[in-house]
Amino acid sequence: MLWEHSLVMVDEETGSLWSHLLGEAMRGPLTGERLELLPSTVTDWKTWRHAHPMTSAVMLPRSERRLRRDSYRELDRYVIGLADDPVARAWRFDLLLEHPVVNDWLGEDAVLVIFDKASLTALVYDRTINGRLIEFEENNGRLVDPETGTEWDPLTGRSFTTGHVRLQRLPGVISFEHSWRRFHPRTTFWPDN
Repeated sequence: MLWEHSLVMVDEETGSLWSHLLGEAMRGPLTGERLELLPSTVTDWKTWRHAHPMTSAVMLPRSERRLRRDSYRELDRYVIGLADDPVARAWRFDLLLEHPVVNDWLGEDAVLVIFDKASLTALVYDRTINGRLIEFEENNGRLVDPETGTEWDPLTGRSFTTGHVRLQRLPGVISFEHSWRRFHPRTTFWPDN
């Protein structure tokens, strides 16, 4: 099923219809209920396996349509978006390709948007650690906090300098830009014009 040209999920227990972009029940006994959004990653297997070598995976039947790199042929159609009612913000893939590290804001929350050019992976992190606001830069494929010299893995958020420290992932959603706009009509887009 589609709603506003976007996937509709159905829960088997109540038959409620859920918007996958909002995580909200749109029809049925649970109308208005919201799911807890969790961070997820859309990437290629090589990149995932490198970052998480102990991963196991589910192999889908050959008849399944597979997400392929050529799905992103037109990068200007895709965004990674983040919403925290009532504010929403999105970053277009084609612009992130040119600016793979973006220090930005979602309302009053400091966020970091990462785009890995090799795998076309987009991620969003909180850019405060222990109450300290960090401005990140890219240096040879690593994130760097130039103030302290701390280096971070952009795909895991793990500090290379102090391995037990990680950036907090935020539930960024990858979407077609037109779908994101439909479900978040008051969204703002980076960069601000």
